[in-house]
Amino acid sequence: MKRSIIGALGALGALGALVGLTLAGCATTLPPTTIAVSDSGVFQPSVRVGWSISKVPGAPSDPQSSHGIEIGAMRASGDDTQGLAASQGPVRIGGTEFDPGQTLRYEVDLTYYDVTYRFRRFFGDGSFGIEALAGLAHAILDLTVSSATQRASESRSSTGIQGGVGGIWRLRPGTSLQARYTWFGSGDYDDSTTASSVEFSAAQALGRNIVVRGGYAVTKAKSERDYSLSRIEVELSGPLLRLELQF
Repeated sequence: MKRSIIGALGALGALGALVGLTLAGCATTLPPTTIAVSDSGVFQPSVRVGWSISKVPGAPSDPQSSHGIEIGAMRASGDDTQGLAASQGPVRIGGTEFDPGQTLRYEVDLTYYDVTYRFRRFFGDGSFGIEALAGLAHAILDLTVSSATQRASESRSSTGIQGGVGGIWRLRPGTSLQARYTWFGSGDYDDSTTASSVEFSAAQALGRNIVVRGGYAVTKAKSERDYSLSRIEVELSGPLLRLELQF
Protein backbone atom coordinates (compact mmCIF):
# COMPACT_ATOMS: atom_id res chain seq x y z
CA MET A 1 0.00 0.00 0.00
CA LYS A 2 2.78 2.36 0.93
CA ARG A 3 4.57 1.64 -2.34
CA SER A 4 1.35 2.29 -4.27
CA ILE A 5 0.94 5.68 -2.61
CA ILE A 6 4.57 6.57 -3.32
CA GLY A 7 4.15 5.46 -6.96
CA ALA A 8 1.00 7.52 -7.36
CA LEU A 9 2.68 10.59 -5.90
CA GLY A 10 5.62 10.08 -8.24
CA ALA A 11 3.31 9.86 -11.25
CA LEU A 12 1.51 13.02 -10.19
CA GLY A 13 4.83 14.80 -9.77
CA ALA A 14 5.95 13.77 -13.25
CA LEU A 15 2.62 14.91 -14.71
CA GLY A 16 2.92 18.25 -12.92
CA ALA A 17 6.44 18.74 -14.26
CA LEU A 18 5.26 17.97 -17.79
CA VAL A 19 2.37 20.44 -17.49
CA GLY A 20 4.74 23.07 -16.11
CA LEU A 21 7.14 22.65 -19.00
CA THR A 22 4.29 22.84 -21.50
CA LEU A 23 2.93 26.04 -19.95
CA ALA A 24 6.40 27.54 -19.86
CA GLY A 25 6.89 26.75 -23.52
CA CYS A 26 3.55 28.37 -24.38
CA ALA A 27 4.41 31.43 -22.31
CA THR A 28 7.65 31.98 -24.17
CA THR A 29 6.18 31.47 -27.66
CA LEU A 30 6.04 34.91 -29.24
CA PRO A 31 3.81 35.91 -32.18
CA PRO A 32 5.50 36.54 -35.56
CA THR A 33 7.16 39.92 -35.97
CA THR A 34 5.56 42.35 -38.43
CA ILE A 35 7.55 42.93 -41.62
CA ALA A 36 7.95 46.72 -41.81
CA VAL A 37 9.38 48.21 -45.02
CA SER A 38 9.92 51.97 -45.25
CA ASP A 39 11.83 53.58 -48.12
CA SER A 40 12.02 57.27 -49.04
CA GLY A 41 13.24 58.66 -52.34
CA VAL A 42 11.37 55.98 -54.31
CA PHE A 43 10.52 56.98 -57.89
CA GLN A 44 6.84 56.28 -58.60
CA PRO A 45 6.03 56.36 -62.33
CA SER A 46 2.48 55.88 -63.59
CA VAL A 47 0.19 56.33 -66.59
CA ARG A 48 -3.50 57.29 -66.71
CA VAL A 49 -6.09 57.50 -69.45
CA GLY A 50 -9.24 59.53 -68.87
CA TRP A 51 -12.50 60.01 -70.76
CA SER A 52 -14.98 62.76 -69.99
CA ILE A 53 -18.58 61.55 -70.09
CA SER A 54 -19.81 65.13 -69.82
CA LYS A 55 -19.82 67.62 -72.66
CA VAL A 56 -17.20 70.21 -71.71
CA PRO A 57 -15.85 73.28 -73.48
CA GLY A 58 -12.19 73.63 -74.24
CA ALA A 59 -9.43 71.06 -74.33
CA PRO A 60 -9.87 67.74 -72.44
CA SER A 61 -6.40 68.27 -70.94
CA ASP A 62 -7.68 71.36 -69.08
CA PRO A 63 -9.37 70.28 -65.78
CA GLN A 64 -12.97 71.49 -65.45
CA SER A 65 -16.32 70.48 -64.01
CA SER A 66 -17.22 67.09 -65.45
CA HIS A 67 -17.99 63.40 -64.94
CA GLY A 68 -15.33 61.02 -66.24
CA ILE A 69 -13.69 57.61 -66.18
CA GLU A 70 -9.99 57.04 -65.42
CA ILE A 71 -7.86 53.93 -65.97
CA GLY A 72 -4.43 53.94 -64.31
CA ALA A 73 -1.34 51.85 -63.63
CA MET A 74 1.52 52.46 -61.17
CA ARG A 75 4.60 50.53 -60.12
CA ALA A 76 7.17 51.32 -57.43
CA SER A 77 10.06 49.40 -55.86
CA GLY A 78 11.86 49.86 -52.56
CA ASP A 79 14.06 48.13 -50.00
CA ASP A 80 14.81 48.28 -46.30
CA THR A 81 16.49 46.37 -43.47
CA GLN A 82 15.07 45.32 -40.12
CA GLY A 83 16.93 44.08 -37.07
CA LEU A 84 15.23 41.33 -35.07
CA ALA A 85 16.09 41.47 -31.38
CA ALA A 86 16.39 38.22 -29.47
CA SER A 87 13.27 39.21 -27.49
CA GLN A 88 11.13 39.42 -30.64
CA GLY A 89 9.21 36.71 -32.44
CA PRO A 90 10.40 35.24 -35.74
CA VAL A 91 9.52 36.48 -39.21
CA ARG A 92 7.45 33.92 -41.12
CA ILE A 93 6.92 34.33 -44.86
CA GLY A 94 6.87 32.14 -47.96
CA GLY A 95 7.04 28.94 -45.91
CA THR A 96 10.29 30.07 -44.27
CA GLU A 97 10.93 31.13 -40.67
CA PHE A 98 13.65 33.68 -39.90
CA ASP A 99 14.80 33.43 -36.30
CA PRO A 100 15.30 36.55 -34.11
CA GLY A 101 18.74 37.86 -33.32
CA GLN A 102 19.68 38.80 -36.91
CA THR A 103 19.21 41.55 -39.50
CA LEU A 104 16.88 40.94 -42.44
CA ARG A 105 16.84 42.67 -45.82
CA TYR A 106 13.56 43.39 -47.59
CA GLU A 107 12.95 44.06 -51.28
CA VAL A 108 9.44 45.04 -52.35
CA ASP A 109 7.61 45.77 -55.61
CA LEU A 110 4.15 47.34 -55.49
CA THR A 111 1.99 47.34 -58.64
CA TYR A 112 -1.41 48.99 -58.71
CA TYR A 113 -4.15 49.09 -61.37
CA ASP A 114 -7.48 50.89 -61.12
CA VAL A 115 -10.64 51.80 -63.01
CA THR A 116 -12.27 54.82 -61.40
CA TYR A 117 -15.31 57.05 -61.81
CA ARG A 118 -14.29 60.69 -61.31
CA PHE A 119 -16.49 63.69 -60.50
CA ARG A 120 -15.08 67.24 -60.59
CA ARG A 121 -16.72 70.52 -59.67
CA PHE A 122 -15.14 73.97 -60.00
CA PHE A 123 -16.41 77.05 -58.20
CA GLY A 124 -16.54 80.79 -58.77
CA ASP A 125 -14.26 81.84 -61.58
CA GLY A 126 -13.22 78.21 -62.15
CA SER A 127 -9.81 78.50 -60.51
CA PHE A 128 -10.52 76.09 -57.65
CA GLY A 129 -12.27 72.71 -57.77
CA ILE A 130 -12.81 69.51 -55.84
CA GLU A 131 -13.06 65.93 -57.02
CA ALA A 132 -14.43 62.61 -55.73
CA LEU A 133 -13.44 59.16 -56.96
CA ALA A 134 -14.87 55.65 -56.66
CA GLY A 135 -14.05 52.42 -58.48
CA LEU A 136 -12.25 49.10 -58.54
CA ALA A 137 -8.53 48.40 -58.14
CA HIS A 138 -6.07 45.50 -58.17
CA ALA A 139 -2.92 45.56 -56.02
CA ILE A 140 0.07 43.22 -56.34
CA LEU A 141 2.70 43.10 -53.58
CA ASP A 142 5.91 41.16 -54.27
CA LEU A 143 8.22 40.79 -51.27
CA THR A 144 11.61 39.11 -50.85
CA VAL A 145 13.17 38.56 -47.41
CA SER A 146 16.80 37.52 -47.05
CA SER A 147 19.35 36.95 -44.30
CA ALA A 148 22.94 35.74 -44.30
CA THR A 149 21.77 32.13 -44.73
CA GLN A 150 18.13 32.20 -45.92
CA ARG A 151 15.99 33.73 -48.64
CA ALA A 152 12.22 33.63 -49.22
CA SER A 153 9.79 35.36 -51.57
CA GLU A 154 6.05 35.82 -51.60
CA SER A 155 3.60 37.49 -54.00
CA ARG A 156 0.21 38.67 -52.82
CA SER A 157 -2.53 40.13 -55.03
CA SER A 158 -5.97 41.48 -54.15
CA THR A 159 -8.88 43.06 -55.97
CA GLY A 160 -11.15 45.47 -54.14
CA ILE A 161 -12.80 48.85 -54.05
CA GLN A 162 -11.15 52.26 -54.28
CA GLY A 163 -12.29 55.69 -53.16
CA GLY A 164 -10.69 59.10 -53.03
CA VAL A 165 -10.97 62.88 -52.80
CA GLY A 166 -8.89 65.72 -54.14
CA GLY A 167 -8.51 69.43 -54.75
CA ILE A 168 -7.37 71.29 -57.88
CA TRP A 169 -6.10 74.84 -58.29
CA ARG A 170 -6.02 76.04 -61.92
CA LEU A 171 -3.24 78.57 -62.35
CA ARG A 172 -4.14 79.09 -66.00
CA PRO A 173 -5.68 76.95 -68.78
CA GLY A 174 -3.65 73.73 -68.99
CA THR A 175 -1.60 74.40 -65.84
CA SER A 176 -2.75 73.32 -62.39
CA LEU A 177 -1.76 72.15 -58.93
CA GLN A 178 -3.45 69.11 -57.43
CA ALA A 179 -3.68 67.21 -54.15
CA ARG A 180 -5.30 63.77 -54.15
CA TYR A 181 -5.91 61.06 -51.54
CA THR A 182 -7.00 57.54 -52.49
CA TRP A 183 -7.77 54.46 -50.41
CA PHE A 184 -8.09 50.79 -51.39
CA GLY A 185 -9.46 47.84 -49.43
CA SER A 186 -9.88 44.13 -50.15
CA GLY A 187 -10.12 40.69 -48.53
CA ASP A 188 -11.50 39.09 -45.42
CA TYR A 189 -10.41 39.43 -41.79
CA ASP A 190 -7.54 36.92 -41.95
CA ASP A 191 -6.28 37.77 -45.43
CA SER A 192 -6.94 41.40 -46.29
CA THR A 193 -4.95 44.05 -48.11
CA THR A 194 -5.33 47.81 -47.76
CA ALA A 195 -3.47 50.59 -49.53
CA SER A 196 -3.51 54.37 -49.58
CA SER A 197 -1.79 57.13 -51.48
CA VAL A 198 -1.32 60.87 -50.92
CA GLU A 199 -0.16 62.92 -53.91
CA PHE A 200 0.88 66.54 -54.37
CA SER A 201 1.58 67.43 -57.99
CA ALA A 202 1.78 70.06 -60.71
CA ALA A 203 0.32 69.33 -64.15
CA GLN A 204 1.09 70.85 -67.53
CA ALA A 205 -0.94 70.18 -70.68
CA LEU A 206 0.98 69.44 -73.86
CA GLY A 207 -1.74 70.02 -76.42
CA ARG A 208 -5.42 69.02 -76.23
CA ASN A 209 -4.99 65.47 -74.98
CA ILE A 210 -1.61 65.02 -73.27
CA VAL A 211 -0.74 66.00 -69.70
CA VAL A 212 2.58 65.60 -67.88
CA ARG A 213 2.37 65.57 -64.10
CA GLY A 214 5.19 65.68 -61.56
CA GLY A 215 5.25 65.89 -57.78
CA TYR A 216 5.60 63.85 -54.61
CA ALA A 217 3.67 60.82 -53.36
CA VAL A 218 3.46 58.67 -50.23
CA THR A 219 2.10 55.19 -50.93
CA LYS A 220 1.29 52.70 -48.16
CA ALA A 221 0.18 49.07 -48.25
CA LYS A 222 -0.73 46.65 -45.46
CA SER A 223 -1.39 42.93 -45.67
CA GLU A 224 -3.24 41.26 -42.79
CA ARG A 225 -2.62 37.51 -42.76
CA ASP A 226 -3.25 34.40 -40.73
CA TYR A 227 -2.10 34.96 -37.13
CA SER A 228 0.71 32.41 -37.57
CA LEU A 229 2.34 34.52 -40.34
CA SER A 230 4.02 37.92 -40.27
CA ARG A 231 1.93 40.96 -41.15
CA ILE A 232 3.34 43.15 -43.92
CA GLU A 233 3.48 46.96 -43.75
CA VAL A 234 5.02 48.94 -46.62
CA GLU A 235 5.55 52.70 -47.00
CA LEU A 236 7.15 54.08 -50.16
CA SER A 237 7.62 57.83 -50.62
CA GLY A 238 9.31 59.94 -53.25
CA PRO A 239 8.92 61.76 -56.56
CA LEU A 240 6.09 60.87 -58.92
CA LEU A 241 5.96 61.29 -62.68
CA ARG A 242 2.79 60.58 -64.62
CA LEU A 243 1.82 60.68 -68.26
CA GLU A 244 -1.89 61.29 -68.79
CA LEU A 245 -4.02 61.01 -71.92
CA GLN A 246 -7.32 62.89 -71.64
CA PHE A 247 -10.20 62.58 -74.11
